[in-house]
Amino acid sequence: MIEAEWLACTDPHLMLEYLRSKPIDRKLRLFAVACCRKCWDLLADERGRVAVETAERFADGQAALSDLNYAKVAAQSLHKVVHTPNDAAVMAAVLSTASTDVLDVSLVISCVVASHATISFHNRPPSSSKTLEGFYQDEREWHAEQMRDIFGNPFRRPVPISPSWLEWRDRTVVRLAQSIYEGRGFDHLPVLADALEEAGCHDAQILGHCRQPGPHVRGCWVVDLILGRK
Repeated sequence: MIEAEWLACTDPHLMLEYLRSKPIDRKLRLFAVACCRKCWDLLADERGRVAVETAERFADGQAALSDLNYAKVAAQSLHKVVHTPNDAAVMAAVLSTASTDVLDVSLVISCVVASHATISFHNRPPSSSKTLEGFYQDEREWHAEQMRDIFGNPFRRPVPISPSWLEWRDRTVVRLAQSIYEGRGFDHLPVLADALEEAGCHDAQILGHCRQPGPHVRGCWVVDLILGRK
């Protein structure tokens, strides 16, 4: 894969393969969690949601491995095989607690894409001629964009953060980024972009990413960069 292919890719599985050799365990787990949160309503049993929430806390060092394993076993008890979109969502939740290798995360994508595409297809308006494969492709494209939100452009060196941006006005930029991360307030990223610009940042990659519509999730490369997360 080359840079132009990464930026235009609509297949998250291919993008994952490119990332296979990179040390990005935390981001892979957060990507899996973000996929699961997309089908949150299908996780009707609390054990599925707890599994996802525990995986997210584990990614940020706020849960122990024993907590993760307990949540995984509890979620595994919800099903044996995948028959419905709800089953697929539960399978994705279980996988979010697994080791963060490419195969696990690729299976999470497959489960979430299948559950959402199937539901969207069956709920389409009677006048719609959109095929099931069309809904599958929409889901794959969404996940590809989500990957670019988390992993940025791996073909370029990380954008340097100036200490002066972080110290500007009593660390306003850092406090904004922390608030966005903790509260999942990613709709406030344009506000973060304005603050960065006032602080002296004129980097087109950073400002452009904050001002694009998204999707944006925990693990967003700009927020992570400001907060010093990897």
